[in-house]
Amino acid sequence: MDVRGRRITVFGMADSGIAIADLLHRRGALVTASDVKPREALPAFDHPFIPQSPAALEHCDIAVLSPGVPPDQPIFEQAAVRGVLVVGDVEAASWFLQGPVLGITGTNGKTTTTALAGHLLREAGIPCQVGGNIGRPVAAMVETSRPDQWNVLELSSFQLETSRTLRVRIAAVLNITQNHLDRHHTFERYAAAKARILACQQPEDFAVLNAENAASAALASQARGQVRWFSAGGPCARGFWMQGGQLIADGTPFMAAAEIPL
Repeated sequence: MDVRGRRITVFGMADSGIAIADLLHRRGALVTASDVKPREALPAFDHPFIPQSPAALEHCDIAVLSPGVPPDQPIFEQAAVRGVLVVGDVEAASWFLQGPVLGITGTNGKTTTTALAGHLLREAGIPCQVGGNIGRPVAAMVETSRPDQWNVLELSSFQLETSRTLRVRIAAVLNITQNHLDRHHTFERYAAAKARILACQQPEDFAVLNAENAASAALASQARGQVRWFSAGGPCARGFWMQGGQLIADGTPFMAAAEIPL
């Protein structure tokens, strides 16, 4: 997206908010920062500041929300009705991110799995960088991204619920269990936020789902890409499982589980 000259307000000025505000400014946007905290209570940044209120959206083309800012607040719902584009920081960063995305989400295990995926790619000689909800914000990864380099991202429900066009070429949903209901209010809304990791996939992409977790497995019906399964409890079609201490891919053992010191 060309943001040159666009009036963009970034809400939530912690690390992710500052990173996306800086990126949008470098790309030519007219950036304003906003937060519920007073400016003196926030980290240093170089953008004009206005406290979070309806006034912060009066002269705004795009509102970018940091992960900690719930999008169902009345001021954002009203802004969307007025034609303001309301997106999250990961979505906004993805407008400029080069290279394919391998995204991992789930209630439990996503940080370990994201770090392990990055390690495996590097050991295999495949260029990659790791970030998202782990380590660097996605906005801070843009300048080091390349067309031939994988972006391995841990993606939380907070980041996914405000994503509109983020294409995740390989998307893993490890599990979905009750969590963050103070933010999402119902389990159904929480699961729907997680499901957005699959929303923009194409037929050549992959959705990796947990055959033993009902909410993850249910996403197969929404998958636009090719579904691959994993299970620790026995065989599954088109996927990976553990049996007799061996890791098996589509029926062929390829390594002993004991070789992975987790």
